[in-house]
Amino acid sequence: MTSVLDRPNVVLEEERIWDDAVEALLGPGARLVAVSRWIADSRVYALRDRAAVIRSLHRANDEGLNSLRVAEEAMRRIGRRARYVKAPPWEVLHMPRVEGASLESVLDTLTLRQRLRVLRCLATDVRALHTVGVAHRDLRPDNVLVAASGRVSLVDFDRAVFADRRTVALADWLGLSRLGLSPNPYLKLAAFTLAPRLRSFLRRARSRYFEQSSREPPHDPDLHLLWRAWELARRSSANAPGQDLAYYALSYRHWHFPGERPWHLRWDAIRQTVPLAGRRVVDLGTNMGLLPAFALAHGAESATGIDRDPQILEAARLVARALAVEPDLICADLTNGSDWESAVRHADIVFAMSLLRWLPENRRVLDFLESSTELVYEGHDDLAVEVARLRKCGFVEMDVLLVTERGRALIWCRKR
Repeated sequence: MTSVLDRPNVVLEEERIWDDAVEALLGPGARLVAVSRWIADSRVYALRDRAAVIRSLHRANDEGLNSLRVAEEAMRRIGRRARYVKAPPWEVLHMPRVEGASLESVLDTLTLRQRLRVLRCLATDVRALHTVGVAHRDLRPDNVLVAASGRVSLVDFDRAVFADRRTVALADWLGLSRLGLSPNPYLKLAAFTLAPRLRSFLRRARSRYFEQSSREPPHDPDLHLLWRAWELARRSSANAPGQDLAYYALSYRHWHFPGERPWHLRWDAIRQTVPLAGRRVVDLGTNMGLLPAFALAHGAESATGIDRDPQILEAARLVARALAVEPDLICADLTNGSDWESAVRHADIVFAMSLLRWLPENRRVLDFLESSTELVYEGHDDLAVEVARLRKCGFVEMDVLLVTERGRALIWCRKR
């Protein structure tokens, strides 16, 4: 019987395809800054004073998605510079880099007056689009950037359509027009921005792209395993509280599995910096098991994931089978119960990503982190607070690998 370990390394092959594309299309120095949670094979890179969107032309399960050429035309109509390049099997949109953090990531730090100002600025931009016959049709909080100076910028025009002023206005303000239902109109964004109690309700609405992939499961055996994993994950209580959505979003072999957070944004920063080959890896709160699976694909000697939810661990096992790796997955409560520490006490590197906030009591996990010599950590608090917490655990060397789409630092920590 053939072991999954005898199969080709599909993770490294996927990464090689992307690395080669970035090198050929953008040249050296490009840094990944955003990954779509909803569209297969769509990423944004930063290069000094400009940005570039790279997207695969192979979009088997994204029917009706515009070419990036449409985004170029929409930006041109409102006076923004952009240049479209088609280089099969890719398309690229080059444009000036826009500074700022997403509205979603800074919303909790804004006063009511500041939120109203953001909405006023955005309304001005939306009206300017309508005067030239453009409907944005994707007015989500992560498509609105707020700079430290207070400047508000609307980005991501790949859902744009062109029509008369009345039609585009109805599409963007209310989400209703002959262009079809727009799932993210201004009215919904305003409610999200001004009424915190509505956020979980609004987030619960499933993306039409997620519905599409759910209705049409892939026939390929490995892709079908991933589809089953994401179906389990979106129903699990371990994922995206209040949302019918998996924790991570993943594009794999041109198929997209939507989620709350883009996996490749985090993983690309890790693989570019943190040595994993030949090392023993432990992932606390492993969720869908992507970290152990990808670490093994990069040559880790062993990889163990621990989570308390049996359903999410079953999803992790399906992910491992699809990616042809064999991690150790342990069902345990990190705060009490079984002695999980003994099973992983010889770890060379520990991952604790977006974990502490969700623990009812975190002292036990902090004690384990304090006994570790190397850590990759994603927290929820401000960077200064997280750095102070990590210093109390004895870590003295810390590098910020990434600031995530929600403004959280991903930190690589070592002890001397």
